[in-house]
Amino acid sequence: MQIEKQADMIIADHVRKDIPPGSISWKYIEQSVAKGALEDLDDYRAGRAVGTIREVGSAQPARKGKIAFTPEDDRTLMEWCIRAEQKGLSMKGNEIYKQLEEKVKLSVELRWKR
Repeated sequence: MQIEKQADMIIADHVRKDIPPGSISWKYIEQSVAKGALEDLDDYRAGRAVGTIREVGSAQPARKGKIAFTPEDDRTLMEWCIRAEQKGLSMKGNEIYKQLEEKVKLSVELRWKR
Protein backbone atom coordinates (compact mmCIF):
# COMPACT_ATOMS: atom_id res chain seq x y z
CA MET A 1 0.00 0.00 0.00
CA GLN A 2 1.30 3.44 -0.89
CA ILE A 3 2.05 5.54 2.16
CA GLU A 4 0.08 8.45 0.63
CA LYS A 5 -3.12 6.40 0.88
CA GLN A 6 -2.65 6.26 4.67
CA ALA A 7 -2.14 10.02 5.03
CA ASP A 8 -4.80 12.37 6.36
CA MET A 9 -3.61 14.99 3.88
CA ILE A 10 -1.06 15.26 1.10
CA ILE A 11 1.08 18.38 1.12
CA ALA A 12 2.18 19.64 -2.30
CA ASP A 13 3.79 22.60 -4.01
CA HIS A 14 0.83 24.63 -5.30
CA VAL A 15 2.77 26.06 -8.27
CA ARG A 16 3.52 22.71 -9.87
CA LYS A 17 1.35 21.35 -12.69
CA ASP A 18 1.44 17.71 -11.49
CA ILE A 19 -0.24 18.29 -8.12
CA PRO A 20 -1.89 15.16 -6.66
CA PRO A 21 -5.70 15.32 -6.44
CA GLY A 22 -6.95 16.47 -3.04
CA SER A 23 -3.59 17.90 -1.96
CA ILE A 24 -2.99 20.92 0.25
CA SER A 25 -0.43 23.65 -0.41
CA TRP A 26 2.61 23.73 1.86
CA LYS A 27 1.62 27.33 2.59
CA TYR A 28 -1.07 25.89 4.91
CA ILE A 29 1.65 24.67 7.29
CA GLU A 30 3.70 27.83 6.96
CA GLN A 31 0.75 30.14 7.70
CA SER A 32 -0.62 27.95 10.52
CA VAL A 33 2.77 27.97 12.26
CA ALA A 34 3.16 31.72 11.74
CA LYS A 35 -0.27 32.44 13.27
CA GLY A 36 -0.02 29.80 16.00
CA ALA A 37 -3.36 28.29 14.97
CA LEU A 38 -4.64 26.04 12.19
CA GLU A 39 -5.74 27.93 9.09
CA ASP A 40 -8.85 26.97 7.10
CA LEU A 41 -7.87 24.02 4.86
CA ASP A 42 -10.23 25.14 2.10
CA ASP A 43 -8.12 28.27 1.62
CA TYR A 44 -5.09 26.12 0.75
CA ARG A 45 -6.50 23.46 -1.61
CA ALA A 46 -3.91 22.87 -4.32
CA GLY A 47 -4.95 19.89 -6.46
CA ARG A 48 -8.28 19.19 -8.07
CA ALA A 49 -10.87 17.52 -5.86
CA VAL A 50 -10.47 13.77 -5.30
CA GLY A 51 -12.69 11.77 -7.63
CA THR A 52 -12.98 14.44 -10.31
CA ILE A 53 -12.03 13.57 -13.85
CA ARG A 54 -9.71 15.79 -15.81
CA GLU A 55 -11.33 17.80 -18.57
CA VAL A 56 -11.01 16.25 -22.02
CA GLY A 57 -7.83 17.57 -23.62
CA SER A 58 -6.65 19.25 -20.44
CA ALA A 59 -3.05 20.32 -20.38
CA GLN A 60 -1.46 17.36 -18.66
CA PRO A 61 2.32 17.75 -18.77
CA ALA A 62 3.64 15.86 -21.79
CA ARG A 63 6.85 13.88 -21.71
CA LYS A 64 9.78 15.17 -23.71
CA GLY A 65 9.42 14.34 -27.37
CA LYS A 66 5.72 13.57 -27.14
CA ILE A 67 2.92 15.70 -28.53
CA ALA A 68 -0.06 16.24 -26.23
CA PHE A 69 -3.51 15.17 -27.42
CA THR A 70 -5.86 17.94 -28.45
CA PRO A 71 -9.44 17.96 -27.16
CA GLU A 72 -10.51 16.68 -30.59
CA ASP A 73 -7.96 13.82 -30.35
CA ASP A 74 -9.35 12.87 -26.93
CA ARG A 75 -12.93 12.88 -28.24
CA THR A 76 -12.00 10.78 -31.29
CA LEU A 77 -10.17 8.23 -29.16
CA MET A 78 -12.99 8.05 -26.60
CA GLU A 79 -15.65 7.53 -29.30
CA TRP A 80 -13.50 4.90 -31.06
CA CYS A 81 -13.02 2.95 -27.82
CA ILE A 82 -16.72 3.13 -26.92
CA ARG A 83 -17.72 1.80 -30.35
CA ALA A 84 -15.09 -0.97 -30.15
CA GLU A 85 -16.29 -2.01 -26.70
CA GLN A 86 -19.94 -2.04 -27.87
CA LYS A 87 -18.89 -4.38 -30.68
CA GLY A 88 -17.38 -6.70 -28.07
CA LEU A 89 -13.77 -6.04 -29.07
CA SER A 90 -11.08 -6.41 -26.44
CA MET A 91 -9.98 -3.20 -24.76
CA LYS A 92 -6.65 -4.80 -23.83
CA GLY A 93 -3.57 -4.53 -25.98
CA ASN A 94 -2.95 -2.16 -28.85
CA GLU A 95 -5.00 -3.65 -31.68
CA ILE A 96 -7.93 -1.19 -31.60
CA TYR A 97 -5.50 1.72 -31.37
CA LYS A 98 -3.56 0.44 -34.39
CA GLN A 99 -6.84 0.23 -36.31
CA LEU A 100 -7.67 3.83 -35.38
CA GLU A 101 -4.19 4.92 -36.45
CA GLU A 102 -4.69 3.31 -39.87
CA LYS A 103 -8.10 4.97 -40.26
CA VAL A 104 -6.64 8.39 -39.37
CA LYS A 105 -3.69 7.93 -41.76
CA LEU A 106 -6.06 7.00 -44.59
CA SER A 107 -8.27 10.00 -43.80
CA VAL A 108 -5.29 12.36 -43.87
CA GLU A 109 -4.04 10.88 -47.16
CA LEU A 110 -7.47 11.35 -48.76
CA ARG A 111 -7.60 14.98 -47.60
CA TRP A 112 -4.17 15.67 -49.13
CA LYS A 113 -5.23 14.20 -52.47
CA ARG A 114 -8.17 16.62 -52.80
